[in-house]
This record gives sequence, C-alpha cells and structure tokens, in this order.
Amino acid sequence: MGHEIKHDDPEIGLGCQYFHDPDNVPAKIYVMFDAVVACPDRAVPPNHHLFTLFQHDTYPCVWRTDVLWFGGMIQLQYSPGPPHTTLLMWDGDGRRMFGCVDYLYAPEHHIFENQNPDCSDSFSALGGIGTIMWFAAAADILSDFVIPSDVKIFLEFSVTPSGAPIYKFCIPKYSMNIKFLIKP
Repeated sequence: MGHEIKHDDPEIGLGCQYFHDPDNVPAKIYVMFDAVVACPDRAVPPNHHLFTLFQHDTYPCVWRTDVLWFGGMIQLQYSPGPPHTTLLMWDGDGRRMFGCVDYLYAPEHHIFENQNPDCSDSFSALGGIGTIMWFAAAADILSDFVIPSDVKIFLEFSVTPSGAPIYKFCIPKYSMNIKFLIKP
C-alpha cells in the first residue's frame, strides 16, 4: 500500500547552509535506486525500494541510514566549495554500490547517475540512478485536495526509466488511488 505520510510532511530539520533551500531543510530525505547492476559474485543492489535517510544530529548537511536487511549504508551530503551534493551507497562488505557527486545543491527529484568506474575490490555495482525526495511536492499536491487531517494517506513512490518521479496516493477511507507523474 505504500508509505504512510502525515498531513504536515515534510518535517523540518536542522538548518543546513548548503541545502538548496536553507530555510526549509527536511529532517528526512528519501531515496530510491533504479537499474543499479551488481558486479559478478556481489550482493544484489536494492533497486525499487524507498529508503528513509535521517538528518545527522551533529552534521546537519548529512542524511544517512544503515540498511540492516542488506548490511549496507546510504548517505546524502550537501557540501561547499564548489557547491556539490554526494549520494553514496555501500554494501555490507564496505564496497561502494553507488556513488555520484553532482556539482550543484540538488533539489527534490534530482536524479543522480552512478559514477562507479568498474567492478573491482572497491566497487560492487555499476550503472543506474538514484532519485531523492522529501515529500514537498507530495504535500503541495495534497494541499489541493480537501482531505480531513484524521484520514490516513499512503504514498507509493517510483520513477520512470528516465528518472521522472511518480507519486501514487492511496486513501483507503475513500477507496481512492491517484497517480501523478512529475516532470522534472
């Protein structure tokens, strides 16, 4: 059915001067990977799974999560000089499954392309994309509907092969499913 969202999402976190909108920094950022391909004899990448990254308490421009079911870790970081955003995913053996540095402060729905160069001792997967979101667009869409605040809303997030985000809202109380393709 998807991920339950609250009517007040996205939750605002600590300030990050490098975030593309420093006054509205989310406490959680979500990432989904697609078309990441495992190197021979390496762990299968977790494509089509929505991961929740939590803002670091000490470093507010870093969001991360440990992913226990595949033993890895995912991190997103906004950094200065020159402005850049880094998305990384490591497998349980400490090899990089996904790595991308884009020289901008990435907005919601930014598409990162895996920059792993080869299958070696340092890398366990090649290719694919990672897309980030924090429900700001979803909140904008929901604000156009008159839905009582006590009604549960679930969101499924996916991406097209080109990386364009798709939001599918499910409102069980009204037996309603609505799908939106967001053009980046």
